[in-house]
Amino acid sequence: MSAQQDLEAGATLSGIFWPAGTDLGTPGVLSWSDELGARLQLTVLDDPWPTDFNRLFTIHAQLHGYIGTPLTLMQSRVTRKMNLNQPAEVAAQTLAFGAHTDLEERWPVANFMPYGLHEWYPETGLSIKYRDKRLRQPQVSWKPPKAIKIPIPGARITLQPGAGWGWGFGPGWRIDTTLCFTVRPDKALTLNDFWREYRSPLLAFVMFASDRPDDLRRESYYNARKKRQIVVLHASRQVYDYDWRPNDGHYLFKAENIDSEVEVIQRWMAVWRRVDPALGYFGEYIAGGNAYSPDRFLALCKTAENYWKRVTGERNWKLAKLCARAAIHDEVSHCDKDAIALMGQLRNYHGHLSDDLRLTPEEISDGTFVSTRRLYLLMQACLLRELGLETDRIEELIQLHYRSWPVP
Repeated sequence: MSAQQDLEAGATLSGIFWPAGTDLGTPGVLSWSDELGARLQLTVLDDPWPTDFNRLFTIHAQLHGYIGTPLTLMQSRVTRKMNLNQPAEVAAQTLAFGAHTDLEERWPVANFMPYGLHEWYPETGLSIKYRDKRLRQPQVSWKPPKAIKIPIPGARITLQPGAGWGWGFGPGWRIDTTLCFTVRPDKALTLNDFWREYRSPLLAFVMFASDRPDDLRRESYYNARKKRQIVVLHASRQVYDYDWRPNDGHYLFKAENIDSEVEVIQRWMAVWRRVDPALGYFGEYIAGGNAYSPDRFLALCKTAENYWKRVTGERNWKLAKLCARAAIHDEVSHCDKDAIALMGQLRNYHGHLSDDLRLTPEEISDGTFVSTRRLYLLMQACLLRELGLETDRIEELIQLHYRSWPVP
């Protein structure tokens, strides 16, 4: 087991820790949770560590029992002190395994592996052969599928398939296929630059296509010339265990539903940059799951309005214009004149505390739920059109996607 795997499994690891740029070498104990991030308990309290609660700093470490695995705690701050001026506990939002680094170091290559990406692209490279006619002795082999190269302004993105094997002393075994975005920008970037320019839009693309929350199962950075590599963990990281499903309806679209994976991802990156931060808001909405509340309805309205203004350059917007841009039939969108009017009334009611809405509390609750689903569907249609899909194909995908839970 690696230090990363042990920490993620709940282990508490000891080691020597020091603020970057010093030679302190303070013993401490480190733990990790996906929700809260890292917690470092210092066992020697007389070393001159930072004492300001508001100061962010970087910590380097060498864990006991993991020789050759340098560790960095980034965006760290003191959270507890003893005797008013002796730091006893430090929290960190980001861990980097494999090197002593900081947020200012530039990396020429990044790898982002969302949980749902491998199911979006159907080529796994797996093949099964049977040694006998009774199909009792399967032989499984894996041949790496050809990588997909996606050139975009300022970088090259590659869809890179992979696989992992697991077995034990019993008869059980498993093969896990993976798929990651490998990003090679024209110029080396810092972690923050990568997160803003590529990590966020690529993860949002997978959430849009799968129509469900997602996160990175692995995030790494590599510098071949300097022989440096780090694997990064972030606080608030969500862990998902998405199994393959026999039907495609849970995805809004998959790679086999489009003509070109290259063109679609190129278009997504282009529209992301053109309408930023609208698609970031949209990704946050998807990450919120299946909760329907006035706050989420208003967040979706904000997304739609921001998208409309940035993609058209117009200051004023109306829901009817968004419907026209989606350009799908009312029977698919469920956004006739009455539905559009209700959305507008609820937006004013929830956003401006308007008291002229003549609806009962039950009607407001039901209307907010229905309007949220309709507006979300409209945004999906608009973005599918941004990706180059024609009307017939958009309507087909939406009807397939919502067939088990129709939009009212």
